[in-house]
Amino acid sequence: MKEIILLIEQEKYDIQNFQNHISELNAGYEVVIEKDFTKAIDKINELITQGNKVVAAFIDIINIDKGKREEPGLKTVAAIKDRYDDVWIVAYTHYGSDYEKITREQGADFFLSKPNLKKVLTLNFLKDKIEKHAKEHNLKYTQHKDWYVDTLLKILDGIHKSMFRITGTDGRHAKSKSVYKITNEYELQDLIWVVLKPIFPQMTDENPLQKHMSKSSRVDFHIPEINTFIELKYVETESQAKDIAKQLDNDVTWYSESNDAKILIFYVLKDNNITYDFEPMKAKLNQKNFKRDSKTWESVICIVKPD
Repeated sequence: MKEIILLIEQEKYDIQNFQNHISELNAGYEVVIEKDFTKAIDKINELITQGNKVVAAFIDIINIDKGKREEPGLKTVAAIKDRYDDVWIVAYTHYGSDYEKITREQGADFFLSKPNLKKVLTLNFLKDKIEKHAKEHNLKYTQHKDWYVDTLLKILDGIHKSMFRITGTDGRHAKSKSVYKITNEYELQDLIWVVLKPIFPQMTDENPLQKHMSKSSRVDFHIPEINTFIELKYVETESQAKDIAKQLDNDVTWYSESNDAKILIFYVLKDNNITYDFEPMKAKLNQKNFKRDSKTWESVICIVKPD
Protein backbone atom coordinates (compact mmCIF):
# COMPACT_ATOMS: atom_id res chain seq x y z
CA MET A 1 0.00 0.00 0.00
CA LYS A 2 1.30 3.45 -0.94
CA GLU A 3 0.45 6.65 0.89
CA ILE A 4 -0.58 9.18 -1.71
CA ILE A 5 -0.63 12.97 -1.82
CA LEU A 6 -3.03 13.97 -4.59
CA LEU A 7 -2.14 17.28 -6.24
CA ILE A 8 -5.01 18.89 -8.15
CA GLU A 9 -3.33 21.50 -10.30
CA GLN A 10 -3.15 22.57 -13.95
CA GLU A 11 0.06 24.59 -14.17
CA LYS A 12 2.99 22.43 -15.32
CA TYR A 13 5.57 24.64 -13.58
CA ASP A 14 3.75 24.45 -10.23
CA ILE A 15 3.23 20.69 -10.58
CA GLN A 16 6.94 20.14 -11.15
CA ASN A 17 7.90 22.42 -8.26
CA PHE A 18 5.60 20.56 -5.88
CA GLN A 19 6.82 17.13 -6.96
CA ASN A 20 10.45 18.20 -6.65
CA HIS A 21 9.88 19.69 -3.21
CA ILE A 22 8.20 16.56 -1.81
CA SER A 23 10.98 14.46 -3.31
CA GLU A 24 13.61 16.68 -1.72
CA LEU A 25 11.92 16.34 1.64
CA ASN A 26 12.13 12.55 1.29
CA ALA A 27 8.67 12.56 2.82
CA GLY A 28 7.76 8.96 1.99
CA TYR A 29 4.63 9.95 0.06
CA GLU A 30 3.98 9.44 -3.63
CA VAL A 31 2.59 12.46 -5.46
CA VAL A 32 -0.21 11.76 -7.96
CA ILE A 33 -1.45 14.49 -10.28
CA GLU A 34 -4.97 15.24 -11.46
CA LYS A 35 -5.36 18.25 -13.79
CA ASP A 36 -9.11 17.97 -14.24
CA PHE A 37 -10.83 19.35 -11.14
CA THR A 38 -14.06 17.49 -11.96
CA LYS A 39 -12.29 14.12 -11.89
CA ALA A 40 -10.81 14.39 -8.39
CA ILE A 41 -13.29 11.98 -6.80
CA ASP A 42 -12.82 9.44 -9.61
CA LYS A 43 -9.05 9.67 -9.12
CA ILE A 44 -9.33 9.06 -5.36
CA ASN A 45 -11.66 6.09 -5.92
CA GLU A 46 -9.20 4.67 -8.46
CA LEU A 47 -6.26 5.02 -6.07
CA ILE A 48 -8.17 3.42 -3.18
CA THR A 49 -9.35 0.53 -5.35
CA GLN A 50 -5.70 -0.13 -6.22
CA GLY A 51 -5.01 -0.60 -2.50
CA ASN A 52 -3.50 2.82 -1.78
CA LYS A 53 -4.35 5.36 0.91
CA VAL A 54 -4.89 8.97 -0.07
CA VAL A 55 -3.57 10.89 2.94
CA ALA A 56 -3.74 14.44 1.61
CA ALA A 57 -5.09 16.54 -1.26
CA PHE A 58 -3.44 19.80 -2.27
CA ILE A 59 -5.81 21.85 -4.40
CA ASP A 60 -5.11 25.01 -6.38
CA ILE A 61 -8.46 26.75 -6.00
CA ILE A 62 -8.01 29.41 -8.70
CA ASN A 63 -7.63 28.89 -12.45
CA ILE A 64 -7.11 31.63 -15.03
CA ASP A 65 -8.67 30.78 -18.39
CA LYS A 66 -8.30 33.34 -21.18
CA GLY A 67 -7.80 36.10 -18.67
CA LYS A 68 -10.88 35.14 -16.68
CA ARG A 69 -10.50 34.06 -13.05
CA GLU A 70 -12.35 30.86 -12.17
CA GLU A 71 -12.62 29.00 -8.87
CA PRO A 72 -13.02 25.28 -9.73
CA GLY A 73 -10.97 24.25 -6.71
CA LEU A 74 -13.63 25.42 -4.27
CA LYS A 75 -16.13 22.84 -5.54
CA THR A 76 -13.40 20.20 -5.50
CA VAL A 77 -12.58 20.95 -1.85
CA ALA A 78 -16.26 20.58 -0.91
CA ALA A 79 -16.68 17.37 -2.93
CA ILE A 80 -13.68 15.69 -1.33
CA LYS A 81 -14.59 16.79 2.19
CA ASP A 82 -18.15 15.50 1.68
CA ARG A 83 -16.89 12.02 0.79
CA TYR A 84 -13.52 11.69 2.49
CA ASP A 85 -13.23 13.26 5.93
CA ASP A 86 -9.98 11.37 6.40
CA VAL A 87 -8.12 13.19 3.62
CA TRP A 88 -6.18 16.21 4.88
CA ILE A 89 -7.21 18.98 2.45
CA VAL A 90 -4.87 21.89 1.74
CA ALA A 91 -6.23 24.72 -0.41
CA TYR A 92 -3.78 27.17 -1.92
CA THR A 93 -3.67 30.05 -4.41
CA HIS A 94 -1.51 32.83 -5.85
CA TYR A 95 -4.18 35.35 -5.04
CA GLY A 96 -3.73 36.22 -1.38
CA SER A 97 -5.29 35.38 1.93
CA ASP A 98 -8.76 36.65 1.04
CA TYR A 99 -9.66 33.08 0.12
CA GLU A 100 -8.75 31.54 3.45
CA LYS A 101 -12.20 31.98 5.03
CA ILE A 102 -14.16 30.69 2.04
CA THR A 103 -11.90 27.64 1.53
CA ARG A 104 -12.31 26.68 5.18
CA GLU A 105 -16.08 27.08 4.81
CA GLN A 106 -15.91 24.64 1.90
CA GLY A 107 -14.07 22.12 4.08
CA ALA A 108 -10.35 22.78 3.65
CA ASP A 109 -8.28 21.84 6.70
CA PHE A 110 -5.48 24.23 5.86
CA PHE A 111 -4.89 27.24 3.61
CA LEU A 112 -1.68 28.48 2.03
CA SER A 113 -0.63 31.12 -0.42
CA LYS A 114 1.19 29.40 -3.24
CA PRO A 115 4.47 31.32 -2.73
CA ASN A 116 4.59 29.99 0.84
CA LEU A 117 4.20 26.30 -0.07
CA LYS A 118 7.90 25.51 0.13
CA LYS A 119 8.47 27.71 3.15
CA VAL A 120 5.71 26.10 5.20
CA LEU A 121 5.90 22.51 3.99
CA THR A 122 8.87 21.23 5.93
CA LEU A 123 9.14 17.49 6.44
CA ASN A 124 8.17 17.68 10.12
CA PHE A 125 5.22 19.97 9.40
CA LEU A 126 3.90 17.76 6.60
CA LYS A 127 4.17 14.50 8.49
CA ASP A 128 2.85 15.98 11.71
CA LYS A 129 -0.25 17.41 10.05
CA ILE A 130 -1.04 14.25 8.09
CA GLU A 131 -0.49 11.92 11.05
CA LYS A 132 -2.48 14.15 13.41
CA HIS A 133 -5.37 14.29 10.93
CA ALA A 134 -5.23 10.51 10.51
CA LYS A 135 -5.30 9.98 14.27
CA GLU A 136 -8.28 12.30 14.69
CA HIS A 137 -10.23 10.29 12.12
CA ASN A 138 -9.04 6.89 13.34
CA LEU A 139 -7.69 5.96 9.92
CA LYS A 140 -7.06 2.25 10.18
CA TYR A 141 -8.81 1.30 6.98
CA THR A 142 -9.30 2.64 3.49
CA GLN A 143 -11.27 5.85 3.11
CA HIS A 144 -14.94 6.03 2.36
CA LYS A 145 -15.62 2.75 4.13
CA ASP A 146 -19.39 3.11 4.14
CA TRP A 147 -19.48 3.42 0.35
CA TYR A 148 -17.45 0.22 -0.07
CA VAL A 149 -19.54 -1.69 2.46
CA ASP A 150 -22.69 -0.62 0.62
CA THR A 151 -21.14 -1.71 -2.68
CA LEU A 152 -20.18 -5.09 -1.20
CA LEU A 153 -23.72 -5.64 0.09
CA LYS A 154 -25.20 -4.74 -3.30
CA ILE A 155 -22.93 -7.29 -4.97
CA LEU A 156 -23.87 -10.04 -2.51
CA ASP A 157 -27.55 -9.13 -2.71
CA GLY A 158 -27.67 -9.52 -6.48
CA ILE A 159 -24.89 -11.89 -7.53
CA HIS A 160 -27.19 -14.94 -7.50
CA LYS A 161 -29.05 -13.34 -10.41
CA SER A 162 -25.95 -12.80 -12.51
CA MET A 163 -24.77 -16.35 -11.72
CA PHE A 164 -27.40 -17.58 -14.17
CA ARG A 165 -25.16 -16.34 -16.96
CA ILE A 166 -22.41 -18.89 -16.26
CA THR A 167 -24.22 -21.70 -14.45
CA GLY A 168 -26.18 -22.78 -17.49
CA THR A 169 -29.58 -22.07 -15.94
CA ASP A 170 -30.41 -19.43 -18.57
CA GLY A 171 -30.12 -21.93 -21.44
CA ARG A 172 -27.21 -20.19 -23.17
CA HIS A 173 -24.74 -23.03 -22.48
CA ALA A 174 -26.98 -26.01 -23.00
CA LYS A 175 -24.43 -27.74 -25.24
CA SER A 176 -21.31 -26.30 -23.66
CA LYS A 177 -18.92 -28.16 -21.36
CA SER A 178 -17.71 -24.86 -19.85
CA VAL A 179 -20.75 -24.37 -17.62
CA TYR A 180 -19.73 -23.42 -14.08
CA LYS A 181 -21.65 -25.56 -11.59
CA ILE A 182 -21.91 -24.60 -7.93
CA THR A 183 -22.22 -27.80 -5.95
CA ASN A 184 -20.38 -26.92 -2.73
CA GLU A 185 -19.03 -24.04 -0.66
CA TYR A 186 -15.57 -24.17 -2.22
CA GLU A 187 -16.99 -23.48 -5.66
CA LEU A 188 -19.08 -20.66 -4.23
CA GLN A 189 -15.96 -19.21 -2.59
CA ASP A 190 -14.09 -19.32 -5.90
CA LEU A 191 -16.83 -17.42 -7.69
CA ILE A 192 -17.20 -14.74 -5.02
CA TRP A 193 -13.41 -14.40 -4.81
CA VAL A 194 -13.12 -13.67 -8.53
CA VAL A 195 -15.71 -10.91 -8.21
CA LEU A 196 -14.46 -9.24 -5.02
CA LYS A 197 -10.66 -9.48 -5.23
CA PRO A 198 -10.21 -6.71 -7.85
CA ILE A 199 -12.34 -4.38 -5.70
CA PHE A 200 -10.63 -5.29 -2.42
CA PRO A 201 -7.01 -6.10 -3.31
CA GLN A 202 -6.00 -6.74 0.31
CA MET A 203 -8.69 -9.42 0.75
CA THR A 204 -7.45 -12.78 2.03
CA ASP A 205 -9.15 -16.15 2.14
CA GLU A 206 -9.22 -18.92 4.75
CA ASN A 207 -8.03 -16.48 7.39
CA PRO A 208 -7.10 -18.46 10.54
CA LEU A 209 -8.60 -17.24 13.81
CA GLN A 210 -7.78 -17.90 17.42
CA LYS A 211 -8.92 -21.20 18.90
CA HIS A 212 -12.18 -21.20 20.83
CA MET A 213 -12.77 -24.00 23.35
CA SER A 214 -9.85 -25.95 21.82
CA LYS A 215 -11.42 -25.72 18.34
CA SER A 216 -9.78 -23.84 15.50
CA SER A 217 -11.73 -21.91 12.93
CA ARG A 218 -11.12 -20.05 9.69
CA VAL A 219 -13.24 -17.28 8.24
CA ASP A 220 -13.75 -17.52 4.48
CA PHE A 221 -12.77 -13.95 3.55
CA HIS A 222 -11.16 -11.12 5.48
CA ILE A 223 -11.35 -7.65 3.89
CA PRO A 224 -9.10 -5.39 5.98
CA GLU A 225 -9.87 -2.34 3.82
CA ILE A 226 -13.36 -2.21 5.32
CA ASN A 227 -12.73 -4.16 8.53
CA THR A 228 -15.01 -7.01 7.44
CA PHE A 229 -15.28 -10.81 7.67
CA ILE A 230 -17.37 -12.76 5.14
CA GLU A 231 -18.54 -16.31 5.77
CA LEU A 232 -20.13 -18.22 2.87
CA LYS A 233 -22.55 -21.13 3.10
CA TYR A 234 -24.04 -23.32 0.40
CA VAL A 235 -27.26 -25.12 1.33
CA GLU A 236 -28.28 -28.02 -0.88
CA THR A 237 -30.67 -30.04 1.30
CA GLU A 238 -33.42 -29.41 3.86
CA SER A 239 -31.35 -31.04 6.60
CA GLN A 240 -28.48 -28.63 5.88
CA ALA A 241 -30.95 -25.76 6.02
CA LYS A 242 -32.14 -26.79 9.48
CA ASP A 243 -28.56 -26.90 10.79
CA ILE A 244 -27.46 -23.57 9.36
CA ALA A 245 -28.82 -21.35 12.16
CA LYS A 246 -26.75 -23.17 14.77
CA GLN A 247 -23.66 -23.04 12.55
CA LEU A 248 -23.90 -19.28 12.06
CA ASP A 249 -24.54 -18.67 15.75
CA ASN A 250 -21.39 -20.67 16.57
CA ASP A 251 -19.48 -18.67 13.95
CA VAL A 252 -20.46 -15.38 15.59
CA THR A 253 -19.00 -16.68 18.85
CA TRP A 254 -15.79 -17.98 17.32
CA TYR A 255 -15.16 -14.92 15.18
CA SER A 256 -15.76 -12.65 18.16
CA GLU A 257 -12.40 -13.84 19.47
CA SER A 258 -10.71 -11.81 16.71
CA ASN A 259 -10.14 -8.07 16.68
CA ASP A 260 -9.42 -8.05 12.94
CA ALA A 261 -12.95 -7.04 11.92
CA LYS A 262 -15.92 -5.05 13.14
CA ILE A 263 -18.41 -6.16 10.49
CA LEU A 264 -19.45 -9.81 10.01
CA ILE A 265 -21.36 -10.80 6.86
CA PHE A 266 -22.96 -14.20 6.32
CA TYR A 267 -23.86 -15.05 2.73
CA VAL A 268 -26.02 -18.14 2.30
CA LEU A 269 -26.76 -19.46 -1.18
CA LYS A 270 -29.49 -22.09 -1.17
CA ASP A 271 -30.81 -24.48 -3.75
CA ASN A 272 -34.03 -23.34 -5.41
CA ASN A 273 -35.85 -26.40 -4.03
CA ILE A 274 -35.19 -25.50 -0.37
CA THR A 275 -38.44 -24.58 1.43
CA TYR A 276 -37.01 -24.00 4.91
CA ASP A 277 -37.92 -20.61 6.43
CA PHE A 278 -34.70 -18.63 7.06
CA GLU A 279 -36.46 -15.45 8.23
CA PRO A 280 -36.20 -16.15 12.00
CA MET A 281 -32.47 -16.77 11.62
CA LYS A 282 -32.02 -13.55 9.61
CA ALA A 283 -34.03 -11.55 12.14
CA LYS A 284 -31.84 -12.83 14.98
CA LEU A 285 -28.53 -12.16 13.23
CA ASN A 286 -29.19 -8.90 11.38
CA GLN A 287 -28.25 -6.37 14.02
CA LYS A 288 -26.15 -3.30 14.56
CA ASN A 289 -23.98 -3.14 17.70
CA PHE A 290 -24.31 -6.93 18.06
CA LYS A 291 -22.75 -7.95 21.37
CA ARG A 292 -21.27 -11.43 21.79
CA ASP A 293 -19.04 -12.28 24.73
CA SER A 294 -16.63 -9.38 25.25
CA LYS A 295 -16.99 -8.04 21.70
CA THR A 296 -19.54 -5.73 20.12
CA TRP A 297 -19.77 -6.02 16.34
CA GLU A 298 -20.47 -2.82 14.48
CA SER A 299 -22.84 -4.89 12.32
CA VAL A 300 -23.75 -8.52 11.77
CA ILE A 301 -25.47 -9.05 8.43
CA CYS A 302 -27.08 -12.22 7.11
CA ILE A 303 -28.00 -12.52 3.43
CA VAL A 304 -29.90 -15.58 2.15
CA LYS A 305 -30.42 -15.97 -1.60
CA PRO A 306 -32.57 -16.60 -3.54
CA ASP A 307 -35.20 -14.90 -1.41
